[in-house]
Formats: sequence, C-alpha cells, structure tokens
Amino acid sequence: MDEKVAATCKSRNTWYLKDLTLIDGLDYSQDNATFTMHFDAETFTLEAYSTASKYAFLRCLRKMSKEYLQRELQWIHFDHDFVGKSSSCLGSDDAVLSMKLCLQVFGCLCVCSCL
Repeated sequence: MDEKVAATCKSRNTWYLKDLTLIDGLDYSQDNATFTMHFDAETFTLEAYSTASKYAFLRCLRKMSKEYLQRELQWIHFDHDFVGKSSSCLGSDDAVLSMKLCLQVFGCLCVCSCL
C-alpha cells in the first residue's frame, strides 16, 4: 500500500465481540447488504459489499462467538436457511472445490460425447 494512503487511513470505531449483543439484518426478504450491530451502549449501521458478504460476516461472528466466548450470538432478520447450522450454503473452500468438481465432470462429459 502506498505510504501516503496508509498514513491517511484512521480507525473510526473499535468494538469488541464480547460487547456485541445483537446483529439485525434489517430485511431478509430483499437483496439488502445493510445491517446493524448492537453493542451495550451503541448501535452501528454498516453496509457490506454484498448480501452474500453480509451473511458470511454473520456466520464468521457467530463462529467466533461460540468458539472464543462460548455463547450464541443473537441475530434477527436474516434468512435462517443461509445462517443456521443446517445451512445449504457452502463455505468458500467448499465452493471452490465444488466448482472444480463440476468443471471436471463437465470435461468428462464432453470427452465422452466426442467418442
């Protein structure tokens, strides 16, 4: 990173996972990347890069909360199918592996059809 750019970046807020009491997805019925994080004293409204990244962020925070704080993180207004333990969403490593397998199967089908 350019030194001039690095010198102008400043942290706006600092928060701790232990102080996070609730994550509100605001509206799961629409493609919406905005969510709020509720802490003991403050509420922050954030906008993720995409709806998928919002869900990935929530899954990451839930996992860290369970692993390091031994507690479930409270969340509302998210689609349970994409967040819960029975989620049909694949992790990033699983998605890459699945894509590779699909490409290999497609390649095999193309070769077989040429014979």
